[in-house]
Amino acid sequence: MSKFLDIFLLSLTSQCLSFCWVRYVTHNNTISFWLSLVIALSVAYILYYYTTLAKAKHRKKVTKKQLENLFATLNYCEDLSSIFAPMLSYFHYQVVKIDYDHLLATRDNKVYFVVLSFDSKSLSASQMRSAIITAKRKKATDLLIFSYSTTGSILANANHHLPTKIVDILGTYNLLNQSNNMPLTTQVKAFNAPIIAQIALTKKRAKLWTASSIGAILLSFVSYIDWWLLSWATIFALLAIYCLVNKKYNNTTTVPSI
Repeated sequence: MSKFLDIFLLSLTSQCLSFCWVRYVTHNNTISFWLSLVIALSVAYILYYYTTLAKAKHRKKVTKKQLENLFATLNYCEDLSSIFAPMLSYFHYQVVKIDYDHLLATRDNKVYFVVLSFDSKSLSASQMRSAIITAKRKKATDLLIFSYSTTGSILANANHHLPTKIVDILGTYNLLNQSNNMPLTTQVKAFNAPIIAQIALTKKRAKLWTASSIGAILLSFVSYIDWWLLSWATIFALLAIYCLVNKKYNNTTTVPSI
């Protein structure tokens, strides 16, 4: 809801700004109105595209090679538990190591039997059956599996026997990355943004820049230097748009809940 409010306010601000600038130059209200409307609709589409449609595409494009590198690392890892135990502890689980590929994790009065299955790119029905039986023998209340992928039918069937959640390779990557437990061979150099940029150019600041732009527009109506205030209003509006669409200072990673 907040995202759509930002888009609406910025589109409205863009229309007001465009109307003022075109009216300032042409002195024609009709031309000013229709041209400003076109500009406002264009801004709305651009913001919607970059904040919604392009977001998922960007995520897939950026992480594809990293996911393959992570899978290759986990596929030949001799002790997966040593990687995943600290990650689960980061998310407030009490972790007990069973062996190199299995853990018991406890949180919120639930005992999860954790299976680390990266020997292939698809979790089979027989692997799922074996995991469920072992989880029951360990008196676990839930089953949590980290795997490259699986089919919906296998997961649906598993839930008939034991509450089951599967975290795929993308979810695994994001969880390891957030908890700072990414294997060294797949770590990506972090981008350290300047402090001022981290404060001023994130999505949270879009409303501030929009409000500043609106304030400058309103002041221009009662000022003798309206062109100066309109210039600042334009700068503030552009900063607000940049805050919403830039990926440099905004985290586009979605971390699954476990």
